[in-house]
Amino acid sequence: MSLRSDALRIWQAGVDAVRADRLVESAVATAPGELRIAGEAHRLSPHGRLAVVGAGKAGAGMALGLERVLGDLLPPERRSGWVNVPADCVTPTAWIHLHAGRPPGVNAPTAEGVAGTRRILDLVRELGPEDLCIVLLSGGGSALLPAPVEGLTLGGKQ
Repeated sequence: MSLRSDALRIWQAGVDAVRADRLVESAVATAPGELRIAGEAHRLSPHGRLAVVGAGKAGAGMALGLERVLGDLLPPERRSGWVNVPADCVTPTAWIHLHAGRPPGVNAPTAEGVAGTRRILDLVRELGPEDLCIVLLSGGGSALLPAPVEGLTLGGKQ
């Protein structure tokens, strides 16, 4: 083995250890009637919905990991999700929608980010006391969740 191949294997092991999908999978588990996140139990109402929202560069990986853990725990009509990610992070998912909230490499608020943030706010406003909402946030989330308040424009935020 060469030092180069040893160094590449070490580097790859480091990258694999912090993959967003794997970290979420290790932190989330299901049990009858509940969802456990980092060891904390959250009751799943027999009639409630599950909403997943969020933003960030690791949003796609987190969403994919969460989808793998949840599987078919809830029927499609009782689950929804929307996560704003950079355009180069959009990938196929089972049910959590990944929205291109900004171009790759541009860490600034955009009109696409505003539109995605509105969709997230609408989704959360629809939730009731029987529902559970999981929020996935990672680096870049602040630029991917722009919601200018009245009197402040997107240009002003940029």
